[in-house]
Amino acid sequence: MIIDLEFRPGAVIQKEQLTSLFGVSRAPINEALARLREEDLVYIAPQHGTFVQAIHISKLKEGLFFRRAVEPKAIAALALSATQTLIDQLEDNLQRQRSAVRGGDLSALHNLDDAFHSLLLQEGDLQHTVRLVRTFSAHLERARNLAHVTRRRPNDTVEDHAQIVAALAARDPRWAESAMDLHLASALAPLRKMIEETPEVFTAGEDHAATINQQSRASA
Repeated sequence: MIIDLEFRPGAVIQKEQLTSLFGVSRAPINEALARLREEDLVYIAPQHGTFVQAIHISKLKEGLFFRRAVEPKAIAALALSATQTLIDQLEDNLQRQRSAVRGGDLSALHNLDDAFHSLLLQEGDLQHTVRLVRTFSAHLERARNLAHVTRRRPNDTVEDHAQIVAALAARDPRWAESAMDLHLASALAPLRKMIEETPEVFTAGEDHAATINQQSRASA
């Protein structure tokens, strides 16, 4: 819910709301919030409450670094073993991406983008890696959702994906690795621009006071 921005940066977390929503006691909610605090996704302020933390710029960059270190190599290996079933699934995903672009549905494009990358890693028998990518990319994904997919032109994203699928279909590891790395690297410039345009939802460190102040202003 934090990653999908149902709880936006600076929002207060009401434990009672969560216990009712999930039908559990406070104990598992407290445990979950403690884990989220370790990942810098929430800040627990004594006498104030629990707040959704601002997006950490350093962790955003770390997430992108991790994905560039892992995904291109995974795709290179997959190019040698990709099944026709996977190629067909990716082609179907691409067609739906193009339909989303034509319809101006950027939210659908974002979901299809996520599904595209998950398909690739899951096919490579890298389920644990999928979980690691999800963990390391939490702040990156929040920023992407905040930007409502990307500041790039949607057609550019789809074309990147088309290159990756073509490389896999050609069983070309070097092309596949290069195409994935270029695709991930292209996300950095739009994110930098977004940080400049909306600095209030980002932090360069443990800016907890700013998080609390932001929530107070939103409630005023």
